[in-house]
Formats: sequence, structure tokens, C-alpha cells
Amino acid sequence: MQSPLRDFEFRADISDPHPATNGHFAGNPLIPGVVILEYVRVALTQLDADLVLQRFNRVKFTSPLKPGNQLIVRLSSKDSRLFRFSCVDAGQSNIASGEFSVQWKG
Repeated sequence: MQSPLRDFEFRADISDPHPATNGHFAGNPLIPGVVILEYVRVALTQLDADLVLQRFNRVKFTSPLKPGNQLIVRLSSKDSRLFRFSCVDAGQSNIASGEFSVQWKG
């Protein structure tokens, strides 16, 4: 099987308040990085339900994501097993970027 060699964009509205912000941080809530990476996984399943995120090879967080924002996840495939991602907020501020490996179901 071959990975779709096209760009893909997924948008998620991050609720305010968001349940993951408990303890991240009182008075200045931030969306934890693991939640942002979960949205990257969800974006991949929206692109192709037969793809499974195997592991993140590289991740760089550059700005915090606040609750009440929209998260935009952009995916592009380098080949059938390697993808790049970037995450920005509605104002186009860079939140995170990196690469991950995939495998095909079955």
C-alpha cells in the first residue's frame, strides 16, 4: 500500500476550559504537549483510517497553546512510512512541528 502523497489539514477547536489544563498551570492554563500530539494522531486517522501512527521521530514545541484557540494540524507525507507535521493556532503562530513514522493496518 502507498501513503497518500498530498498535504492534509485538520482543525480542532480547543475548548475553554479544557479538561487537560487542570494543573497546567493555575491562572495561566496551557494545553499539554501530549494533547497536541494526540490531535496529530487524530489528523492522521482523518487522512487515512488505514494508517497507524507508529512513533514520533522528532518533535519540537515552539509556542504554548491556550484553551479557547483553534489548533490547525498540517500533515505532509515524505514517503509511504514517514510524515511531517506542523501545528499552528488560528493566528498562525507555530505551536509544534516534527516527523512521525506510520504503518498500515493489517
